[in-house]
Amino acid sequence: MLQGRFHSGGGTGLGATAPPHGQKLGFYDADFGVLLRVIGNSVFFTLLVWHNAVSLHRADLRRGELLAAEQEARRQAEALAQQLREAVQARDTFLQVAAHELTARPTGSRS
Repeated sequence: MLQGRFHSGGGTGLGATAPPHGQKLGFYDADFGVLLRVIGNSVFFTLLVWHNAVSLHRADLRRGELLAAEQEARRQAEALAQQLREAVQARDTFLQVAAHELTARPTGSRS
């Protein structure tokens, strides 16, 4: 049926391919050789798709880990910023009281 599709010449055309080694040795005919190529290509591309899917899944897991770490870092940064605001407010209050005490005339009885 597909006899003659494969040729052993060094053709340069798009369809010019050498027959599989087993076919050259006479283990099977051209139809079985084509079937082997189809199955081989199917297995190869299935494995390629599976490998890419696993790689994408791993990348997605890593992205999730990084996102969680980023959110935790933002939460910690916000907590530190709040502590800083409170410290600045306490400093400002202290400086206001100290300035008032230093500039106010002392009152009270003299001994």
